[in-house]
Amino acid sequence: MLSKLAITEDRPGCGLKPTEGTRYYRLLRIFAVISFFVMIAAQMLLLILFSGKQTSDSGVYLFLAKQCAENGLWYPSVEHLSQTYIFGNGLVNLIALILRVTSDLRVFFFINMLFVQMLLWSCLYIIKKAFRRNTICFWFVILFCLLNTFWSEIVQLKTEVPFSALAFCGLALLYSGKKWAYPAAGILLALANWVRPIALAFLIGAVCVILIKSKKLRHILSLLGSYAAVILLIGCISFASCGHFVYQAVTFGYNFIMSANDDADGSYMNLVGEGQVGYIDPELKKDMTFKDCDEYYTKLSLEWIKEHPGDYLKQIPAKLFFLYGTETYSGTAYFNNEKFTGGMAYIKSVANKFTGHSDEPIHIGDVLIILNQIWYMMICVLFASGTVLLFKKKQWRSMLPLWLSMLCGTGITVVVVGAARYHAPYLPIMMVCAAFACECIFSGEKKKIAEKYTQENPLD
Repeated sequence: MLSKLAITEDRPGCGLKPTEGTRYYRLLRIFAVISFFVMIAAQMLLLILFSGKQTSDSGVYLFLAKQCAENGLWYPSVEHLSQTYIFGNGLVNLIALILRVTSDLRVFFFINMLFVQMLLWSCLYIIKKAFRRNTICFWFVILFCLLNTFWSEIVQLKTEVPFSALAFCGLALLYSGKKWAYPAAGILLALANWVRPIALAFLIGAVCVILIKSKKLRHILSLLGSYAAVILLIGCISFASCGHFVYQAVTFGYNFIMSANDDADGSYMNLVGEGQVGYIDPELKKDMTFKDCDEYYTKLSLEWIKEHPGDYLKQIPAKLFFLYGTETYSGTAYFNNEKFTGGMAYIKSVANKFTGHSDEPIHIGDVLIILNQIWYMMICVLFASGTVLLFKKKQWRSMLPLWLSMLCGTGITVVVVGAARYHAPYLPIMMVCAAFACECIFSGEKKKIAEKYTQENPLD
């Protein structure tokens, strides 16, 4: 199955020495297949054994979905107008739809498994079209499937996996060059934005694909037109439901103020308690809608930044660290969601266990999380190496749409607040570069790989 992922490597114009049939090719394909089934087995095991409660944002999504399912509501509805913010709109409605059929969350966990498959195969199709080399696909499968983030995240009701699957599937369609793919991609990106409001970053990447591949204005208009049509549809349904045109999450102001206050350090913080900068007097808040709250927090944030521009800008390095520094946030599933595993505090606690400075025993979840962190750090190093190699081998145009998506998404995040789980949609992009680096390192063709091929039109 995996050997048929990509087009034949002997295709004219590829400019690469064929590796099909070589020992390197056969071994790499075997490792890719093994990695793929390791991930499937781990996901199935978690799907069966996980019995924890949904916590944090996942718990709120589930609560809102149950409320909608029981009362026949669409999220958001009039009942939600007084909330501080609206978030995860598309995900909440999907969960509510499932709950109307069954109360067993394992159905959603299985759907998450399908989303992971959708993400994986979309990325492989992009690699196939951009690099035309099976072995890079195999390296990507290994890197992707052995990052156990994609094992544990299936049992969490979060936005990251559905968003990433929809966004990358939309991008993958554009690489096909089919006429129907342009409006279909716009629909998928709009649905992704409904789940998580950062699809604009991937929309920019999508336009870049068209500019490089077809250079036709009508294709861009087809993409943007379908994107706008879906947004209009979602907004109109929301307007009928709650009296407000809401097509995506309304959380900007709430997140913005986390980095626009005297105690801000670039990380996520709770600021709505009494005496804190985000606290709103109940008498005032009872007449405020989520849009009023968003405008209020945005106004406070802008006023603070005008007075403290230097303090705001100094947080950028910290935000980038909080965004890309760790990959432990998804490990809570290994503890049945009874233990928070995100951030440096958890890593220090595990280090104390391994060095004998803690009486708490080492849990299998600790081992999996630390291995995941090590694997992620290796991917980061390979990502940096792959980026350098892509420029050195003059293939940077093949990655430009993905890099633009990652850069724009990172920029959107840095404006507000940094958190490790926010980098999840960019993991596949990092892995594409990492897979390219692995191919350069291990294929034995460092001098020949990617020599000038597809310089005329790298995505054809």
